[in-house]
Amino acid sequence: MYSIEFEYLTHAGQKVPIIPIGIKEKGKWYELWAFVDTGATYSVFEAKEAERLEVDIYKGRKMMVIVGDGVLFQSTSIR
Repeated sequence: MYSIEFEYLTHAGQKVPIIPIGIKEKGKWYELWAFVDTGATYSVFEAKEAERLEVDIYKGRKMMVIVGDGVLFQSTSIR
């Protein structure tokens, strides 16, 4: 087994674990940036990323999500 290390990025004045990832959708690869949270049940991305991946967010299930800093917001679960 091997590991890859990334430097933390600065976002809004704080160091955060954000890394580039690749997602393959409909035979095409897309690069986007993801927040690494090893304890998370879900990964959350902005709606504009779903549009870019041609994923119809309106077919997903609406749900309320609480993130690590306690903020509550509405999201859509897509599988």
